[in-house]
Amino acid sequence: MAKLFDMGIIDDTDRTEISAGKFGVVAVASFSAAGDNISLSTSEQLNLLLNIANNNLVALPGVDGKYSAVLTKQFEVSVGTTAGDRKINVITSSFIPGMTAIVEDE
Repeated sequence: MAKLFDMGIIDDTDRTEISAGKFGVVAVASFSAAGDNISLSTSEQLNLLLNIANNNLVALPGVDGKYSAVLTKQFEVSVGTTAGDRKINVITSSFIPGMTAIVEDE
């Protein structure tokens, strides 16, 4: 959980709720790549998750957000294990099921 927090994939609220025993959900979706080929083989999918878990990625500046209770962050991640492997852009989202949306008064 500390790595997810350090990478900005979860925030203080998520960390507190998870520490208190609630479940947290993190989803990862690929959305663009050089040549627009975002299809991934099984081994590339596993390498992608491994590279995210090992913080082997580059955060894309200025594209993070929080929508209601869902935190999003975009990264460029290698889908291989060596330098020069194909890189794709991914977006992560995290939330705590059952958390109510925060609505600000207008």
